[in-house]
Amino acid sequence: MSFESKVFKLSHEEDKNGKDGGGREKTIDREFEDFYSKHRLFFESYAGDSSISIKSHKELPQFQQGTFAIDLKNGNLYVAMDVFRKAGYGDEASFFAFLHEYEHFREIRELMKYHDGKTDGKTIWQKHYNKISRSKGLAILDNCIDDIKMNRTVLERAPTLIDTKNELYKNFNFPDDDLRKQPLHLQFAFALLRRKMLPDRETIVDPRVQSIIEKIESMEFENGEKMFDVMTSPETNMALRLKLQEAFIEPEFLKLMQKAKEEQEEKQQQQQQGNSKEKEQEGSGDRQKKAEQENLDKKDEKSENSESGDSQEGDSQEGDSQEGDSQEGDSQEGDSQEGDSQAGKSDSQNSIEKPKSEDDFFGDAYKEYERKNPQATPIESIQEAVKEYREYEKSHTQDSISLEERQLRALAEREGVSTQDLKNYQRFWSQIENLTNPETNERVVDELRDIFQKIITKRQPPQQHLKTNLDEGSELDDYVSVVSGGITGKFPEKIWQDFERVEKPARMVGNFDVTLVCDRSGSMEGGKAHQQRIAVGLFLEMLREFSIDLENVHLSPERDLNVQTEVWGFGGESEVGIIKPLGKELSTKDRVYAYKTLGSTPGGETLDYRPLQEISNSITQDTIEKIQSGEYRKIVIVITDGISSNPADLQRAQESLIEKGVIVVGIGLGNDADDIVKNYKKGILCPSPHSLGAVTADLLAETLEQL
Repeated sequence: MSFESKVFKLSHEEDKNGKDGGGREKTIDREFEDFYSKHRLFFESYAGDSSISIKSHKELPQFQQGTFAIDLKNGNLYVAMDVFRKAGYGDEASFFAFLHEYEHFREIRELMKYHDGKTDGKTIWQKHYNKISRSKGLAILDNCIDDIKMNRTVLERAPTLIDTKNELYKNFNFPDDDLRKQPLHLQFAFALLRRKMLPDRETIVDPRVQSIIEKIESMEFENGEKMFDVMTSPETNMALRLKLQEAFIEPEFLKLMQKAKEEQEEKQQQQQQGNSKEKEQEGSGDRQKKAEQENLDKKDEKSENSESGDSQEGDSQEGDSQEGDSQEGDSQEGDSQEGDSQAGKSDSQNSIEKPKSEDDFFGDAYKEYERKNPQATPIESIQEAVKEYREYEKSHTQDSISLEERQLRALAEREGVSTQDLKNYQRFWSQIENLTNPETNERVVDELRDIFQKIITKRQPPQQHLKTNLDEGSELDDYVSVVSGGITGKFPEKIWQDFERVEKPARMVGNFDVTLVCDRSGSMEGGKAHQQRIAVGLFLEMLREFSIDLENVHLSPERDLNVQTEVWGFGGESEVGIIKPLGKELSTKDRVYAYKTLGSTPGGETLDYRPLQEISNSITQDTIEKIQSGEYRKIVIVITDGISSNPADLQRAQESLIEKGVIVVGIGLGNDADDIVKNYKKGILCPSPHSLGAVTADLLAETLEQL
């Protein structure tokens, strides 16, 4: 695959001003071309999808430039790195954000192809769009949850970017541990995302929000998988994610939003009442001062009239007039005060009316979120792309569905898995098939197949066949040649033949069991979990292929070989259990289920000894005797990256297995797995998780060669 490199090839005739030989402006944004060129090899390795082309937003009409855009019909993702630059992202953060948007695009493309027999992906999207376009709060919730899924997807495919992700969320997106200044519903949405992105940092929320989050995170399906982990798993299609989100997350979010509105209304009312009282008190004080001043003025005026000797009658008349004026003035003042009071009352009533939109309550909080978490591809742009895709699809009949797609759907239905899960697994296996042994530079699967063929050849029954010509023997090799030689005088050099004696081999191993014990604790999340899935997928697929080859050659009973596989998981107590039961059967459903299950690592402990105890208890005396006689071989391989929660019990469980003749091997992932060498009789360190596939392949080859 490549990101259609032709898109990025600029004309060699372009001058320094960005124009080609004809003076036309180039169509590719130089900044993005530089960005792409810098990381080109990584992109081509990361993408794994030749149907997607990455293009500059400058190729769009001018009114569409400045943001990311998608073309679902042709598989084009238009990129505008300025979206991240303007938000303050550096090169590494922009790099991670670009891959994040790429995964969003891939997710929506897969949704367009989704159909569960009742509902298609386009209908699911339209319902979802109608919802989030009416409520900015629900849009933020959806983005927070989907960001968990997208980031897990990026880190599964590019685990080396985990530090970039951590820095982005720690220093930019959610730098504050305490979210309690936010409205309740946003605390809920932000905390769901932040707790997953920064599990080592405390996220403080209102106790009411905390209790709901704990309830959400504790929800489990019947098989023990955590609902929220499944919902945000890279393997979960968007249709299922939205279904779970609508059923379990959105109702709690809307309750918190309503509570936040009520608290905001109450706060606004209190503020209005406080302002009204303060204004009333100020008005009352002003009127009192005015009245006192008027009384003083009257006293001064009366004193002046008395001293001047004016007539009392005139004074009386003037006083009556003044008194009337005063009364009139008082009346006007009263009217004015009453009018002010009514106006104040009207303003107060208007100010506490319920707002018509969420923005009236939470607009500032929403804007702050959008500033720190820029949405590179506007939701309206996605909706427009979906509409165009629907119109395009309407012009094509159902006959346009490829034969390959119909076959895939039929296989998924027969095996009891979803089409999307089967697609995900097939894509995953195609990566494993190309896994190379760094020491030999050969494909691992080819090396294992060579070993399979040697084992089968060694076990095939001996054929009674004639040796090459001998000097003397019991039969003539070629009677005609001898007779003709007598006539011509030219005899063959060797004319006798005899039967070759083949010794009957000793009793061979009749049963070979491989049990993989896998770590599902939280520390495995990301790259380690992905590499563990590669190791398990390699074992299951290759041993299944080996079993089929053995059946096809029809070996005799004394030379037959039965290969059985088993997969266990551990973490906390709820993660301890069988993922794939011991047996020859390795159906598509078994392999897909193991792949999906190991994508979830919710465990809070490392109870690695628990599966070993169960496996030891399941071994019968008959099996022990066959192991001791060499007819049965059993190997248990433990993959983990952490320190056992109970090393003493681990030692006892391991010794119990070894006493029964079981080979126990521990593979330690990462630089912190030194305890593997201490805790296991045979411990293998794998400092780089990326080499786990090759390490397990070598271990399988070494074991098989002894059969």
